[in-house]
Amino acid sequence: MTLTVLPGELFEQEADCLINAWNMNFIPWWLLWPQGVSGRLKQLAGPEPFRQLARTGVMRPGTVCLTDGGKLKTPIIHAAALNMFWRSSESIVHCCTDAALNLAAVKGFHSVAFPLLGSGIGGLTPSLSLEAMTRAIEINQYSKTLDIKIITYRKGGAV
Repeated sequence: MTLTVLPGELFEQEADCLINAWNMNFIPWWLLWPQGVSGRLKQLAGPEPFRQLARTGVMRPGTVCLTDGGKLKTPIIHAAALNMFWRSSESIVHCCTDAALNLAAVKGFHSVAFPLLGSGIGGLTPSLSLEAMTRAIEINQYSKTLDIKIITYRKGGAV
């Protein structure tokens, strides 16, 4: 396992799957004006991943769902990193990270790229998000078999 934390563009990373910071999925995706990671995903992948995600129904905070990548071709794991009040917590981020790693391993992926879950609109500072994510990675049973990247926001650029 390798864990790399670096600034940059999430959707330019070499990885078997990418993680999208998402919400509880209780508002139809077409009513939302996605921001941050989800907004960039919609620009690059088109609506298909969000259509697939809508079929899953409401997601509890801390859970994940796999869709294809639309125009990106790279599968997407959507992590419900926000609660019903559009806020996050270290606990939610920890659960999302753990669940995403478990799903990635079960699906046979060897590498994943994460944004900082719960930061931005979720209200967590980047340092709290990174701390919760790295704690989850350290104890996850599959993390030793995965190459994991955490991509931080690039100042002046997209996520």
